[in-house]
Amino acid sequence: MLPCQESPWNAAVIDLGGSYAAYERNEEMNARSMALKQVAALPFIRHSDGALEVLLITSRETQRWIIPKGWPKRGIPPHKSAAIEARQEAGLLGRVSKRPLGSYRYLKQMSEVKAVQCTVTVFPMEVEAQQLKWSERAQRQMLWLRPEQAASQVREAELAHLIRRFVEAPSASLMRPNQTYGPVTAK
Repeated sequence: MLPCQESPWNAAVIDLGGSYAAYERNEEMNARSMALKQVAALPFIRHSDGALEVLLITSRETQRWIIPKGWPKRGIPPHKSAAIEARQEAGLLGRVSKRPLGSYRYLKQMSEVKAVQCTVTVFPMEVEAQQLKWSERAQRQMLWLRPEQAASQVREAELAHLIRRFVEAPSASLMRPNQTYGPVTAK
């Protein structure tokens, strides 16, 4: 068994030879099956010419391109937690699918020497508007991109795959073929 210690995230921090990963508690402490859970929204718009764009935002700490994501809220369904994250991190309002597109994994840096492995469940979000003000506006940059461009900007290969798959299989998402969108408007 790997040596572990308590962490403030109600998880075990496992020393993997100088690097750390935190995992949810489970009786067997099986590192392959344990990861902290997060939820994310994959915001998208479809323009009147049929072109599809998805939104990327920067993470606060590392400034890498990501989609709005965060910890699920207790007592709130996962897709609604994803909508809350999209509103807090990018000021987005819209419809979020109850059906996830899929999930991806990444290591979240908690400090210079500790990281937690997270599994992120991604829900497509049909963007209807963007607020003029939101809580994390000054902390992040935003970029609307064609899906292939967005996939090439994210570091997580599994997230890039989900973005590409979203475009290839629109019937698995919220997308309505006859619905078109103009620019994202402020509310």
